[in-house]
Amino acid sequence: MVSSYDAIERSAPHIYLSALPFAPKESMIYKSFIPHCAGLIQIETIGIGHHGGRLMMKLTGHQEVVNSIAYSPNGRMIVSGSADGTVRVWDVHTGEEKMAPLRYGDGEVFSVAFAPDGRNLASGMAGGVVCIWRLLPGQATVQRLHGDSYGVMSVAFSPNGLLASASGDTVRLWNVQSGQQVAALCSYTGQDAAVNTVTFSPNGQVLVSGYTDGSIRLWHSATGKLADEPVHGIDGSISSVSFSPDGAKLASSSASIIIWDTETWRNIATLRGHSGSINSVQFAPHGQSLVSTSSDHSVRLWSLSPTLANASAVIIESRKDGIEYATFSPNGLNIATASSDGTIRILNAISGREAALLPAHDGKVTALALSPDGAVIASGSDDGSVRVWDVSTGELTFPPLLENIGTISSVTFSSDGCLIVSETEDHTVWLWDAQTGQTVCGPLHGGDSEATVSEMSNDAQWIASAADNNTVRLWDVTYKKLSAVGPLPCASRVVAIAFSQNIKLLAAAELGGYIHLWYIDSGHPMCDPLRAHESKVQSLCFSMDDTQIIANTYQGEVHVWNLGTRHHMTLVLKISTRGKTSLAHSLDGQLISESTDDTVLLLDASTRTSIATLHGHAPSLGSELPIAFLAFTPDGRSIVTASGADETIRVWDIEAARKAASGNTSDSNVVAALSSTGLKDGWLLGPIGELLLWVPSDYRHCIQVPPCTVLISKYRVLINLDQSSSHVGQNWTNCWRDQENRKRM
Repeated sequence: MVSSYDAIERSAPHIYLSALPFAPKESMIYKSFIPHCAGLIQIETIGIGHHGGRLMMKLTGHQEVVNSIAYSPNGRMIVSGSADGTVRVWDVHTGEEKMAPLRYGDGEVFSVAFAPDGRNLASGMAGGVVCIWRLLPGQATVQRLHGDSYGVMSVAFSPNGLLASASGDTVRLWNVQSGQQVAALCSYTGQDAAVNTVTFSPNGQVLVSGYTDGSIRLWHSATGKLADEPVHGIDGSISSVSFSPDGAKLASSSASIIIWDTETWRNIATLRGHSGSINSVQFAPHGQSLVSTSSDHSVRLWSLSPTLANASAVIIESRKDGIEYATFSPNGLNIATASSDGTIRILNAISGREAALLPAHDGKVTALALSPDGAVIASGSDDGSVRVWDVSTGELTFPPLLENIGTISSVTFSSDGCLIVSETEDHTVWLWDAQTGQTVCGPLHGGDSEATVSEMSNDAQWIASAADNNTVRLWDVTYKKLSAVGPLPCASRVVAIAFSQNIKLLAAAELGGYIHLWYIDSGHPMCDPLRAHESKVQSLCFSMDDTQIIANTYQGEVHVWNLGTRHHMTLVLKISTRGKTSLAHSLDGQLISESTDDTVLLLDASTRTSIATLHGHAPSLGSELPIAFLAFTPDGRSIVTASGADETIRVWDIEAARKAASGNTSDSNVVAALSSTGLKDGWLLGPIGELLLWVPSDYRHCIQVPPCTVLISKYRVLINLDQSSSHVGQNWTNCWRDQENRKRM
């Protein structure tokens, strides 16, 4: 309640109206007072109050130990199997069950797996039965496959329509569509060894099985024949096996974790750290880490170097009632664990981050780019990471591309959206596959000077990057090295770069307003530098037919040069230029957005009149732009903003902003007030200046209300109330339930 001192000092009623909604939900004050209050503004905080924790969600419903869990291929569902004899399917986003528990009376569920199509799942039962469940909306049908009387300890789907099950000393292969047994794989081990675990290689050609005698066997999945000699030399029973995403390595768990080279089947690393036997191990989808569970009641996340040397582990969960199994989500960002207490926990998998719903940069956003289709945002930060976000959800599409390698000076997409280029201040360039996050090229080193901006040619063959020594360098992507052309000199710091559509010309705008043009093949100037008066250029581009070059400036001007005649035309946009400003134009030319201090103004491009004002970002305390990036999505429905002041990225709905500005909205009074006026010295004010809510300073710049549809931040605060007007002014006492009861008497 200390954070609400200013509110209480100014207005005693806000002990109830403001301080109580923001009080920790587990505090004695909140628990004692909230039963007596009605109609308070509803505050939901996400990521705040959970510093250092990883728990994101807990799924409860099983009555006994959860033996096995698996994610659906799209990551939206989790299936779990329990000793209570049920299979349950959960919605990952809501935590609710998708349908009634699946049960067929075959006893304890030992193992579960999703099929690659996401529409079927399998469960291995204590009674020796394999159940294939075909998922329908809200229900499932079942096909029971009979093998033998031993419990089915493991099930696994191949990419090509096969299902493997492990029971007794036999691995069985099934045709998923027909339910017919294809083969029974039994190899005499010389002991009474049982098979504990099975998995297919990523290409589906090899099936691996692990046994209680510490051996691993390899089978051709197409023929059922042994593919190689059994692998021995393992201390203890094999509890699980997992292929790396590229199939080059296999991890096995027993008394320790062993990583094998799948060509030579040589032990290339042994990971020790658990104090008990290991229950499960799994590679992350990106192959750079492992997760393991143990009888020591802990879950460990292992970071793997390319050479596997010096692998390190952190304990991400420890429970006295035991943890049976852990698995990565398909995007590698989360880990689900199955516990002996019947619960399933979803943890944040990114080492060292807190379990906020939206993982965010740990520093200022220093670079940002929007994909050509407007579906993805790439951002760079002075925390040394590059991250890729889904515009519609604000979720990371895969783990950070880079971490702790220096401030990211620029990021950009190739024209087809398939590649991302990032550059650090030390002039190191990386190329990434925008679909998978895998490294395509890099690091490319360009010298000791610091980088400022970079751009990729349309054919993705060239990268131009500018340095703080007033030069532009060209990179040859094919040969992964600097071009023999350059460095190309400028008179002052380069602020924008552009390639011509035909990849023959390179243009660079410098701080003094001059624009240079060079031929890419020779580095010779095309003409004398063009001059945009004394305006500072914000962005630069060629026309689609390469006959013109166009420069936007921070002063609200558009400069156009005809490259044949050098004719210069200036369009002046009559908009506000007070304070520090960023500028963006919609692709259809109908809208302009301008950031001024901590707000974003939407203007009609033809009339230059204001359409709406967007509130939410923090004001800048330094010399940098408070809102350093503005961009319209290609469909013109949203605008993306990034702030160096509050380290957040926001996506705004333009039509919702129009409605909020006109008052034509169904939002609650509080939400409408926040959308239209923002906060005044920490206060949310009503239509006539009445005090609605005091927001503590730590929360003010992580509030998400319409028209902001996505907030990418370490923390998030949601505010809502349907009817708040009755609790302001002289009517504030209506929030007290006892007062209401006395009125009724």
